[in-house]
Amino acid sequence: MIFAFVAGIMLGMEHSGPGLAAGVIAGIMAVKAAIDVIWDKVPLLGLISPYVVYRYNLTQKGETTDHAWVSYSLQLVVFGTALGLATYGLFYIVF
Repeated sequence: MIFAFVAGIMLGMEHSGPGLAAGVIAGIMAVKAAIDVIWDKVPLLGLISPYVVYRYNLTQKGETTDHAWVSYSLQLVVFGTALGLATYGLFYIVF
């Protein structure tokens, strides 16, 4: 979500168009979701992927993880884009 927040700040301060901002932020979040799902550890940092923690939490609740990548990706893209666009709107108005 930090990526969406930073992208929203940058796009808002540049006064980019709303359609462009939405596309860029959604694209960034989709790439982040793909990286989280593909690798068990975050590249370059070596930290455990948030997707691994998400699957672990589902397992602890007794739920299946067969299609967990779909729900994880949708949640990350939808809520990340919403956060990024809210940040974009705030910085577009203020600056």
